[in-house]
Amino acid sequence: MNEQVLVIDDEQDAVDSIVEGLALQGISSRGDTSPQTAIESFQASPTDVVIVDYVFPASTGVTGVDIIAQLKAIKPFTKFILISAWIDKDLDENTLTDELRNKLQGHRYLPKPIDIDKLIASVKEALEMTQTESSDWKSIAQQYVNQGAVNAEEVRQLNEKIKEHLIKAIDTKAEE
Repeated sequence: MNEQVLVIDDEQDAVDSIVEGLALQGISSRGDTSPQTAIESFQASPTDVVIVDYVFPASTGVTGVDIIAQLKAIKPFTKFILISAWIDKDLDENTLTDELRNKLQGHRYLPKPIDIDKLIASVKEALEMTQTESSDWKSIAQQYVNQGAVNAEEVRQLNEKIKEHLIKAIDTKAEE
């Protein structure tokens, strides 16, 4: 099964509850309590949406924001839902959602304890957005082909140029 959602939380009960709640709505998902294992799992099989807790044990050396940054580097158009019981209670959900969207191109922030109906609605909205974005790219590609503006060999050449630039950018970042 190709899951659509990855759930990352250090509490196994939270992961299980979210995965089960999504399954009841017909949304395929998998979960992990280890940030490192989750990142490796995502790299092997990226999902469209990631639900990630903000606070992890100090021994992991990461926060949910760190995990989001690492996963965005693997699949930039992934939608993220950040969950937490530890973020400043004085800030409201909409303010944090706006900040998450602006700084991380995330999708939404939801406080714990999780309102499962809100979470499912947020996941469905995020999945719909990825479908729309995907179909937009398919539509654009089809328009280019229909207009004769591109052929297979041009796409292969463009792909090689993009790969070269990506490798150079990665090498440059590694040297910094």
